[in-house]
Amino acid sequence: MSEDEQLRVRLGFREIAAALRGEILDRRYPTGSVLPPEPELALKCGVSRSPVNRAMAGLTAEGLVRPRQERGTVVTWLPPIPHSPTAGHDPASDLRALGLEPRYEVAVEQAEQPAAVTEPCASSAGRPAVSSAAAGCSPTRSP
Repeated sequence: MSEDEQLRVRLGFREIAAALRGEILDRRYPTGSVLPPEPELALKCGVSRSPVNRAMAGLTAEGLVRPRQERGTVVTWLPPIPHSPTAGHDPASDLRALGLEPRYEVAVEQAEQPAAVTEPCASSAGRPAVSSAAAGCSPTRSP
C-alpha cells in the first residue's frame, strides 16, 4: 500500500497530525519549508478540510509549524541540538550543519514600576526597587 493510500485509510485529525509530524521529523518537510495547502492535504487524505485544519492547529500548538498569512504553513521545528559545555563551542555551527542560518535577536523592554510596589518599598516612582526577605525593600542605587 502506498503512502497516499495509507493516508486515505486514516480519517481522524490525530492520524493526519501524526502523519505530518512524522514527515516533519523525518525532514521530508525541513525547517523553513511550506506545507501543502489544507485543501490539497484534505484531497490527499480523502477527508474534508475540517480534520486537516484541526491537525494543523495541533501541530501549531506543538510548535512544529506556524501559519503565515499569504505564505502558508511554515515548518518551524528545529531538531534537538545537544549542548556542549566545552569552552569555545559555537551553537551556530550546529545550526549550519543542519543547513540552517542562525539569527540573533535581542529584545529589550523597560516597564514602569507599579504603585503597588513603589509605595510599600518607599522608592520613588519610576525607579526600580529590589526586595529582599532579610532586608525588606530598598530602592536600587544608580551607579
